[in-house]
Amino acid sequence: MLKSAFGLNAGGLIRGVLHASGADEPDAPLLGLRGEGDESLRPEAWLFAESPSRILASVAPKDFPRLKEKALRAEVPLRFLGEIGGDLLEIEGQLRIALESLRRAWHGTNDEAG
Repeated sequence: MLKSAFGLNAGGLIRGVLHASGADEPDAPLLGLRGEGDESLRPEAWLFAESPSRILASVAPKDFPRLKEKALRAEVPLRFLGEIGGDLLEIEGQLRIALESLRRAWHGTNDEAG
């Protein structure tokens, strides 16, 4: 049922999202995310916390209800983050940035030539 899963204990949610999006690899296809923030936490805690047992997972939209049911039965907290697609990393009210720009920053280049 899972399409991908990334542990968030090294770099937090933002690191997991960057890895899942392909921005940390120079030649990987880029896959954007449009999501919602967690208003119950300060943005820096929600985005950068390296607490153990946090996982960023993706499933096909049709499988989300099944994943939610399994998590509920197992008493595992689950939060819907957003939808995958496009070329932006957008967390509503917190950040909106082109993945290509993140990739260039990650790899230390700011010019178009790389």
